[in-house]
Amino acid sequence: ARIGLLREELYGRLSPRLFALEGQTIRLGKPFRVRAVLQEGHPWAGLTTYPRLFQAPEGPDLPLRFYSPTFFRRKGVHYPMPEPRLVLESLLRRLEVLASLPAPEGVREALLERTGVRWFEGKTVRAEADVEAVGFVGRVVYHLPRATEEELAWLWALGRFAFYAGVGAKTSLGLGRVKVFSPRKEEG
Repeated sequence: ARIGLLREELYGRLSPRLFALEGQTIRLGKPFRVRAVLQEGHPWAGLTTYPRLFQAPEGPDLPLRFYSPTFFRRKGVHYPMPEPRLVLESLLRRLEVLASLPAPEGVREALLERTGVRWFEGKTVRAEADVEAVGFVGRVVYHLPRATEEELAWLWALGRFAFYAGVGAKTSLGLGRVKVFSPRKEEG
């Protein structure tokens, strides 16, 4: 199981209880034994806050890697393509609900209407979930041309937020796991 926290006060209250679970058997749907509780040194461990998500945008290109099948509910069907609007709208909705932080209307419009795909490499794979679905895995570099500083801050905040919130449908089942990646480190 993976727990993502973006509020320091929740981390302070919850972490002692989580670490106390090590070696215990707990029930999340079915019983399982907690072998370890990790907060550092694991690629899916991380700690940040909502304000930190908005710091230091790195330009108009946002590289995201989709590690587990990602799909969207679209007109009653499961849609497995990482279209910019679907990805960013999924993240905006979650951020607005969880952080009570609505995007300024001009920023929302720029993100959803102007963001395109600069590059992608991926494939569709079967999603192991409670429904039959196919999802996308792979790497995508989203591009927001003619972006203001505020638009870039929101673009990168959404990309960083994806690590904690997931993207698309069925994220509570482990689908839609996404991280910002460094194209330079993954080349070659």
